[in-house]
Amino acid sequence: MNKSILIVLAVFVGPFVCSARGYGNERHISVQEALQRGYRPFKAFHNYRGVRGYALENVQHNLSWPVQFQDASQTIAQNYLNFQEYGGGAYFHKGCDLRSPAGSTVTAPVTGVLEGGYYSYGNNPDGSETKMWIPWNGKAHYDPYFELALVTPDGYRFELHHVDSENLPASTVEALNKGGVTVPAGAQIGKVLPWPDGVYNHIHYNIFRQDEVILNPEAYSVQVPDHVAPTIYGVYGIKTDGSVIEAKAGQSVAGPLTEFVIATTETRDQSIYVQTPPFVGIKFNSGFTTFWDFREKLLSSDGQWPDIRNVFLPALLTPSGQRLETFGQYGKGLFLMRLKVAGQSGPFSIKVGDTAGNFATFEGTVVRAGF
Repeated sequence: MNKSILIVLAVFVGPFVCSARGYGNERHISVQEALQRGYRPFKAFHNYRGVRGYALENVQHNLSWPVQFQDASQTIAQNYLNFQEYGGGAYFHKGCDLRSPAGSTVTAPVTGVLEGGYYSYGNNPDGSETKMWIPWNGKAHYDPYFELALVTPDGYRFELHHVDSENLPASTVEALNKGGVTVPAGAQIGKVLPWPDGVYNHIHYNIFRQDEVILNPEAYSVQVPDHVAPTIYGVYGIKTDGSVIEAKAGQSVAGPLTEFVIATTETRDQSIYVQTPPFVGIKFNSGFTTFWDFREKLLSSDGQWPDIRNVFLPALLTPSGQRLETFGQYGKGLFLMRLKVAGQSGPFSIKVGDTAGNFATFEGTVVRAGF
């Protein structure tokens, strides 16, 4: 790895290693502890199990964002795919952090039944989470982990986290107290909570399908300007004996390899934040192809939950002795994304892409041992 890349990686990795144990963007405690605090398992999707067809994915890709962004450089700080780890196990971020001034208005992105409550999560080894819930009971109290949600007639759930529960509009309080009230898209339903650090004011925005599949808010909302392709900082091959080799663009690497690991980040026009690229894939001239495509939904190519341990490598020691780590905290980070290649050889092309359609490409050749 050349010196300039090492300097860039030091910028990403060095100052933020300690923040991995800092104030979490979401509350993650064990299910047992949550039960002791009065939370109960979240069961919002049971009424929609039989719904067929996904209208949102077929027709709506231009929803308004629920907040006014801070400025052109502070829009989406973390995307829904971002790797998170605050000490209780790795998990996917699930939603987009929308940077917005404290006290600014939160609006309904769709027409739906308004719900509210306090939440927490328990981590599962595969990167999924068990959500715990205390529904609104008419008595607001200070808690950064308060959610307002809109549930559409066909069961999509639009969640807005970190709404200020102590400063809700009277119309929102009335709707929550009554229950089952439908509010129209664009209605003012809350305000952005002042974040505890005094800086990172934001709304965490999730979209869930009727079957609990997590959708990418960027794919279904008005496009935030993005003409910047993801950055590939390094490509590393893992050999069958576990040793690591660095691939150089346009050059050959000696196989056989079990996987490639791509050190990468994604950003957008004028943004001060980096994120996880939602697409990474490899294609060999032989026709072998494997990829992770999360540009619209958090599913693997077989339609199953993507085990986070298969998507990201936690850490890697490069041949030069540099230790790289996967982490994503508050719009900073580096991501080591895995592509299993199962001993393939020959010319290959790696592509890393974003939701806006920008791609970075890396090409090389895997040479079989003895050739």
